Amino acid sequence: MTRPLIAAVQLPEAAARSWLDGVENLDLRVTGADLSALDADVECLVLAPESHGGKLIAPPQWPGAVRWVQLLSTGTDGYPQWVFEGVTVSTMHGVNAAAVAEFALAAILSAARRIPEIWAESASWESRQGTDLADAIIGIVGFGAIGEAIASRAAAFGMHVQAIRASDAPMPAYVRRASSIGDLFASSDHVVLALPSSAATARLVDAALLDKAKDGLHLVNVARGDLVDESALLAALDRGKIALATLDVLAQEPPPHDHPLLQHPRARVSSHLAANTPGAIQGIARRIRKNIEAFRGGAPLEGLLKPDARQKAA
Repeated sequence: MTRPLIAAVQLPEAAARSWLDGVENLDLRVTGADLSALDADVECLVLAPESHGGKLIAPPQWPGAVRWVQLLSTGTDGYPQWVFEGVTVSTMHGVNAAAVAEFALAAILSAARRIPEIWAESASWESRQGTDLADAIIGIVGFGAIGEAIASRAAAFGMHVQAIRASDAPMPAYVRRASSIGDLFASSDHVVLALPSSAATARLVDAALLDKAKDGLHLVNVARGDLVDESALLAALDRGKIALATLDVLAQEPPPHDHPLLQHPRARVSSHLAANTPGAIQGIARRIRKNIEAFRGGAPLEGLLKPDARQKAA
């Protein structure tokens, strides 16, 4: 019998045991964010972003015996640089695409049909007109797995889809490739941010870009809070240039209790939960199990991070 694979998982013990139940020949150990006392024989690590699991502290001699790190997130921005040095890294890329896309479309439907304010609270039976999704234009910034999942669902509602991405990779025939992000903002009724965070994308949505937006634009951010200059967004909301902002993420999480976006009548803020569904969570567990088997057998890993991919946008 081959020796067990030694893995340390940064998860609550009950979740770690439940998620990896049935994986044979695995020596499973549970760790916290402080890896300074990590067992020297650990070969693979499953790590959470610092926003969820706490500040990661490296073992004294990184990487030591560690050969592979599985991240518990789609993005790589929540981890210190040392995590990516000297090891193979895989992410949850694509695992939560359906859940996040459903959230984005729910936000767009709510904005178009004025939910929840249309629900009757009295017998006055007031009539409030909504807007159509059919023939409305959605602009998607970032066209990875999440962007593509949003596009296909929007097209099913009869929306005209346009998108922009950093790479020259092809898009589906029903998607118009915008010539620039300014063009996309100027011609869209709804814009969804679905790109990774990097040094190049910090405050991508700034005052200059918001000034180019179509009057009455609905901005949806299901990506990262640092993509948006929040002061500029507040100003655009105040003057009505942006009709509504649906934000699942903020630059600081959790935000201070008096954060102005939490109080703004044109902003809807949720607590970074677009991917928080049973299906998405089960998908994370499946990805870990499949990648453990792949790593042990020398097969390709799902969500493998290319060496130069950490700072690139989709």
